[in-house]
Amino acid sequence: MALSVTGGVFASHTVGADDSHLKTLARTAKNGVFRAHLWCFVGTDGTVGGRETVAYGYTASWNAEEIADWFSSIDG
Repeated sequence: MALSVTGGVFASHTVGADDSHLKTLARTAKNGVFRAHLWCFVGTDGTVGGRETVAYGYTASWNAEEIADWFSSIDG
């Protein structure tokens, strides 16, 4: 996920983040499958019923190095 695409979400007053694991096919992985992650970021201005923006990202693992840039660029 490019940071320029997520800029509006990460600049929001409040940012929520969560991941869901994905079974991902790979010939080189044990049993031909590995666990990847789909990340969802939701930004809001903090008011109930206010506008929300959403961005998604994908990582091949749950290593902190893969998501550190995303979380360090959140201003909210």
